[in-house]
Amino acid sequence: NFIMSDYDPNYVPKKQYFLVGGKAVVLNKSGKILVLQRSEKAGGGGKWSIPGGALEQNENPIDSIKREIMEETKLEVTDVKPFSFKSYSHEGDSILIIGYTCKESPGDITLNREHDNYKWLTKDEALKLDLTQDGKYFIEQFE
Repeated sequence: NFIMSDYDPNYVPKKQYFLVGGKAVVLNKSGKILVLQRSEKAGGGGKWSIPGGALEQNENPIDSIKREIMEETKLEVTDVKPFSFKSYSHEGDSILIIGYTCKESPGDITLNREHDNYKWLTKDEALKLDLTQDGKYFIEQFE
């Protein structure tokens, strides 16, 4: 319970800064999830994940995840909706990841240097892979 004597009119809350990123569960017409295998040139080489990356300054979060998917796969997506969140600390940084669902606009996938391979899988199939922590979390959260 709040007691008036606890109130400090000079109290200024410490600013908390977060690095903000996004991860996307991209679905195809069959409802399968796009998973990407990290290349040795990128962090987490060999592990599987889902498209995503960091929000850039003054960037709208929806535009950011669309940009990241385009950069990583050359796919356009529609129906982008946030569905889950994850926050944690990593090497002194506070990180907030927004999980999105979206639908692919059918097209050919062209991977950039961050990934070596991709698959369209069911949720259960995807969860059997050696996934990054964030990739696993958002696939698990997806209904």
